[in-house]
Amino acid sequence: MKKRTLSLVLLSILSFAHSKPLDQIPSGFAKNVILLIPDGMSASSLTLTRWVHYDGQPMHVDEIASGLVRTHTALNIITDSAPAASALATGYKTEDKIIGLKPSKTELYGARSVTDAEHYAPAASILEAAKLAGLSTGLISTSEVMHATPAGFSAHSKHRSNYSDISAQQVYQFMDVVLGGGFEYLQPNPNGADVSRQRVDNIDMLDVLRKNNYQVISNLDELVALKPPQKVWGLFAPQDMQYEIDRPHQEIVEPSLAQMTDKAIELLSTNSQGFFLMVEGSKIDWVGHSHSIVTQLEEIKAFDLAVASALNFAKNRTDTVVLVVTDHGNGGLSIGNMFINDTYSTIEKDYFVKTLKNIRYSDLKLAKDIETFEEINIANYFLDKTGITLTPEEINALTDARATISKKDNYKINNIVSSIINKRSGLAMTTNGHTGEDVTFYAYTNDANHQLTGTIQNSDIALYMAKALNLDLDITTKKLFVAESEFSSHGLEIKERKTDKENTFLKVLVNNELFTISENKNYIIHDKTSEKLVYNGVNVFNETQFFIPEAAIVLLNKFK
Repeated sequence: MKKRTLSLVLLSILSFAHSKPLDQIPSGFAKNVILLIPDGMSASSLTLTRWVHYDGQPMHVDEIASGLVRTHTALNIITDSAPAASALATGYKTEDKIIGLKPSKTELYGARSVTDAEHYAPAASILEAAKLAGLSTGLISTSEVMHATPAGFSAHSKHRSNYSDISAQQVYQFMDVVLGGGFEYLQPNPNGADVSRQRVDNIDMLDVLRKNNYQVISNLDELVALKPPQKVWGLFAPQDMQYEIDRPHQEIVEPSLAQMTDKAIELLSTNSQGFFLMVEGSKIDWVGHSHSIVTQLEEIKAFDLAVASALNFAKNRTDTVVLVVTDHGNGGLSIGNMFINDTYSTIEKDYFVKTLKNIRYSDLKLAKDIETFEEINIANYFLDKTGITLTPEEINALTDARATISKKDNYKINNIVSSIINKRSGLAMTTNGHTGEDVTFYAYTNDANHQLTGTIQNSDIALYMAKALNLDLDITTKKLFVAESEFSSHGLEIKERKTDKENTFLKVLVNNELFTISENKNYIIHDKTSEKLVYNGVNVFNETQFFIPEAAIVLLNKFK
């Protein structure tokens, strides 16, 4: 143990001694980049995970700590996941709820300025740049795959809740590997889905994938059976995937984040040109919002095992970069609360650790059982599942919440359960929202001269990944997103823009031939022949104008 700790310290010293700022790092030093994002993971949550699940010993991610990241948006100190992901993916800090579009203005230090013509214009992501350059690409999440963070790398939209647009773009990007939850959002009118997230195009996207030679899988056995060079969408849940702590208690066993990471690397690494893979531990954030710390620590542990998978691959090669960064903090976890103000420095480890370590069910499962069981002795149930003896006041609070629960306040019982557990563990929370502190940046490279460190912007990480792969995000943006306002200079005459209940499309005229450009697709239709002109990249409509790839214009110009 002492030898391992010493080696980690020496590695950190050497890394900082030889690291360079971004503009001094050479280009093209990697063939593969794996970016892992523990969404909403504050430093205190990582610290507590280390004590509870590693007995204080180093986690896999600890050995590659490299610096700090500033997480603010173009306008706000505290970020939402959508602009945070967009910054990590595109190199542009942007605005609240926006996916993969440049901002309309910038007010805070570190945000790239934009011209009037660039307001809400799409910015190419590192995934899109990698794909255009011939690399294989993949996304993994434990949420639905069209959630904010994976969307930031694979789509462009004015709002993160536009699941219909986002998922269509993801499908027509034709990435090589997509693994996570959310199959109901790829089908028309999913039962019980949020109305804002239902498909509006009435297209069965799963059918589109199958017709384009994708394996569409739904369970662990099918994932294990996959062999290169198969392309795959693995969708293991209607919406988000199970919490790690609850997986052993489920009839349907979903793959872990590490299992998905291992398989994605196996499939993607067969491309001799390299690959880009984004892996998100999505629900670390979700249980930060609900203060479900016992559940969050299990999510972080599962994420750390995915980091181990990535590092195991990278350390056997000389051409792979592994980066880990959270998009923002969440919840404001404090290890220590006001009940121990006078005794904190003498309290033994077990006071903070024992209760959390012994609970084997998520706070959310405990709360759901208390809410739904027709007959339940709350005190006995809680003691059996958590080892905690409730006070009369706590029993009354849970009983009252059970009697008054409503859909508008369906987290009421969960909040009480989490509060009871956290109080017994010497913990406190400051908010149910995100937090604005700097977060830790982790990086593994084969050569310390390629190491990025210091206090950097989240948008710098996109530029660093692009430099590693010898890509240029600005050039890629020009190639993938020609604005409608520039069509006339390319010989395209706009005849009509129309929005119906299923789609927004543009009619353009080229040499008296009419063509239809539909949003979110990777093709244009020749109206006369119904021929699809297919290309790399997707058509984006930002609610003001269309943007299409240069490759689409090249195909249209053949009709002149």
